[in-house]
Amino acid sequence: MRRFLLCTALFSAFISTIFADTPPPDTTNLREFISTVDAMELHKVLVDRVYELYLQYGEERIPEERYLIDLMHLINREVSRRLQNPKEARQKYFRELHDMLKEIQQVKSRLKASGIKELDVFANDLEARIAYTIEEGVVDFRKKKIFEDALQMLLVSEEMVRLDQTEGGSDLAQQVQQYKSKLLNAFGEVTPVGAVPEGQQANIYHLFVEWKKTDLVKYERRLADVQLARKNLLKASGMEEILRMFNDELRLAYTYFNLGDFEVAQKLLIDLIETYPRWGIKNTDDLYFYRAECSYALNHFVHAREYYEALINTFPATPYLPEAYRRLIHINYDLQDYEKAVEYADLYQNIATTSEPEYLDALFITALAHYHLGNFNQTVELLQNIPSNYPHYYLAQYFIGNAYSRNQLFDEAAEVYTSLVNNESTPVDIHMRSLYKLGILAYEKKDYQNAIAYLQRIPEDYSRYDKVLNALAWSYFEVERNKPLSEIRDFSQAVWYAERLVNEYYASPYRMEATSLLAYVNQLIGESSDALSLYREVYETKAKRPTIAQYARERDRLEKLYREAVSVRNKAITENNTTAFARANRLVEKLGAQIERLDLSEGSGVGLAVYQEIHNITSQLKELNRLRLLAEQNKDKKAVEKIDSLQFRLGAVLETFPPELIEESNYVNLFDAYPISKYVVDEEHKAEKVREMRKAMKEEVDRILMLEIQLAEAKQKAREEQNYLLLTRLDIEERKLDRLRRRYDELLSLAYQMEVNDNPYPDFNKWGDLGAFGIINVYFEQKQKTNFRLSKTAEILAKVNEQLDRRKQVIEDKIKKIEAEIRFMTMKARMEERARLRAERERAFRESYFDTRESEEEQQ
Repeated sequence: MRRFLLCTALFSAFISTIFADTPPPDTTNLREFISTVDAMELHKVLVDRVYELYLQYGEERIPEERYLIDLMHLINREVSRRLQNPKEARQKYFRELHDMLKEIQQVKSRLKASGIKELDVFANDLEARIAYTIEEGVVDFRKKKIFEDALQMLLVSEEMVRLDQTEGGSDLAQQVQQYKSKLLNAFGEVTPVGAVPEGQQANIYHLFVEWKKTDLVKYERRLADVQLARKNLLKASGMEEILRMFNDELRLAYTYFNLGDFEVAQKLLIDLIETYPRWGIKNTDDLYFYRAECSYALNHFVHAREYYEALINTFPATPYLPEAYRRLIHINYDLQDYEKAVEYADLYQNIATTSEPEYLDALFITALAHYHLGNFNQTVELLQNIPSNYPHYYLAQYFIGNAYSRNQLFDEAAEVYTSLVNNESTPVDIHMRSLYKLGILAYEKKDYQNAIAYLQRIPEDYSRYDKVLNALAWSYFEVERNKPLSEIRDFSQAVWYAERLVNEYYASPYRMEATSLLAYVNQLIGESSDALSLYREVYETKAKRPTIAQYARERDRLEKLYREAVSVRNKAITENNTTAFARANRLVEKLGAQIERLDLSEGSGVGLAVYQEIHNITSQLKELNRLRLLAEQNKDKKAVEKIDSLQFRLGAVLETFPPELIEESNYVNLFDAYPISKYVVDEEHKAEKVREMRKAMKEEVDRILMLEIQLAEAKQKAREEQNYLLLTRLDIEERKLDRLRRRYDELLSLAYQMEVNDNPYPDFNKWGDLGAFGIINVYFEQKQKTNFRLSKTAEILAKVNEQLDRRKQVIEDKIKKIEAEIRFMTMKARMEERARLRAERERAFRESYFDTRESEEEQQ
């Protein structure tokens, strides 16, 4: 063996010596290939991302572009009305352009004759653009104004160059470049800017960013041009023309509103509010109202609330006041600000007309707000005013019963539920809910027979029939448990309903209650092992909750890492960093695969099945080990051989599980394993995330609002300083902030529309603790029974010992009597023997005495 090991070591050393001199393979081509592949993938992802951003940007810009086009159409329509001879004006426009061309040609000839070459390129460019405008045949006075300014600059520059009054060519070049930029902008061309960071190569993303900035600037400039043109029209208008322009735009805004295009309608209404009141248009409360209605229709609840409040504060006597208050009730209720909803409801009650169809809706929402605040008396008072012809009348009656029940007025609640049950017009769902409430009230009153009667009237197609089964199981259990001790208790009905709940409603929250009931019944009938198993199932449901919560947090952590990796990858894409992109992309794929694996494990029962199968086999092996020890103690060789054979076969079964399958079993479907814990954790986790999202959205909306206030102050300061360039930039920033705030407002509204349940199963911990207590109780009961049996055995042993002592005493007495009799008989025998011996001696004496002496007869 030692020789073999020595030879192996020498051979290994020899091989390592040989290969130590071999140079490593050249991987340059492989690295270049990988780099090329990464670059190609980066380019593909970059193009896809830019295309996606382009589509997203275009979709967001549609309402604003439509708004701008509508303003253009309105101004064109007004100009057409005021223009008496459009054909003559068009001819005049192009005639002036032709005159400019002629003048430019003269300037070019003078520049050529004078030898001035600095302005030749600019003059040619200007001539070409004027000619292109004439050929295009489109009237654009802004271009014409730029052409006029550029021609004037060209003439002045010519004169200054000729007179040699410029201080070098820098001033002239700067002026030429400035007017060239104006020409480019007028024709929608982008001037080159240094937007690419130093040390980075420009790509399509940088082009998109610069195009987006340019497009936004162009939009703002077009909008400013349109607003300026309208302002000039308004200045040159009388009250009749101003009113006509106002009505045209108002009619267009209402048309969009009626068509359901609320974004464009809102922009037009805001424009009307900001523009026409300064030109003498008054009584614009309808504009304020429909502006708020557009925000409400778009689910911009924060904006809508501000707009309705602005309407109330600006026009306290507006006829839209009741409707505004009603909307504010709904908005604050949807945003779960129930106190504010009740506050506006009180104001609404003072001015509302009870005959209005919307009055009952506001009344119903107000009652629900009071219900959420715990004001049950106010809830009942408001809901009792709802007439029977109201669409939600029966739901209102059901909430009256709930309010009575929450206020501990159980008789009044039962009366309301009974009226709903006996009314044939009650909707099916409310009818079944009322029956269940009556059953629960009867159960609470310990009237279990009536509870069973109500609950059995509920059909099985009820959406929450699981809780009906639970109530029936407990009702039947209480009926049997409250029987006198002399009667026989039959828990079969309770067990049947509880088992049906457990078997048919796997994820029902009431599963814990039904399982606890089954465990208790088994405990009562003496099936301790089954009771322990069921109690342990209930307890483990609670015990596994932290593990499932940890799983949820782990998944959130993976998702957060995934988003961060995607962010890093996007940054690498924009910076054209192939190496960083490749690393981030691999990390994204790895994290995505992990998240997908977790999601698949949540939808598959393979892990749990494998785990349970392995657990069953190992449990059988443990039981066989115990039996083998008993067989060895009893010296049963046949049993030992049979057990060894079974253990070998079970071990072979364990070896058939492939490692990858065992690895997959680590991802257990927690819903299959612990459905109630998974349900509770998911609901609570969802509620926590929604709360965090609402908080973040609120903080972001408030932050943007503060920025808007700061921008407004900066704009006012810029107006006072007449810094119109800064004012334009601030206008652009203000519109960006407004768009961002509206987006967050919509997200906030959607977050409040999500249905969350902060406490999905209030009795979860209670029943989990009951499972633990049940386990302890069963063990304690078993100990008590054992102690009782031991005490009974001790009593029996004491009685047996007592009887044995008595028998011993009797026997001892008998033995004493026997011994006394034996002694007496012995003494008697001895006395008799002595008497016999004495008689014998006496006889012998006599015989010996009288045999030697002659008798008197013989003497005679």
